[in-house]
Amino acid sequence: MAFQFSLEPVLRLRRSEQRQQELILQKMNEQVNRITFALQSIEDEIRQVSSERNHQADLIGAEIHFDQQRCDILAQRRAYREFLLQKAREQQAQAMKEFQRIWQRREALEILRRREQQAYVFEEARREQRVQDDLFLQRKQKR
Repeated sequence: MAFQFSLEPVLRLRRSEQRQQELILQKMNEQVNRITFALQSIEDEIRQVSSERNHQADLIGAEIHFDQQRCDILAQRRAYREFLLQKAREQQAQAMKEFQRIWQRREALEILRRREQQAYVFEEARREQRVQDDLFLQRKQKR
């Protein structure tokens, strides 16, 4: 008789939940990375504009005004990306907490399953030993 874990359907459900949560967490990680990359690009562009402005001493008023507006727009974009990054990190932290909760629930069932399987193997070995002992005693009594 093969080992059967009575909570196997629940364990399969927990494994499935864990895989789904891993995918959600992966999406959150990718989102944080995308926003971080976009924020870094904005920072690079701000440094570039600032560097160009410092190297050009003979700028006319319109160019100075254009550069200032460009910096203002980049600052607004940076602030918005920082806001998005904060929200994404909060979602990522929440997804991680949920993943840990689901992982713990699945792991508890896995441990229970392993213990029951070990008990089953032990009992099966004990039964087999009893059968062997009974056969030995029967042979000995026949002599």
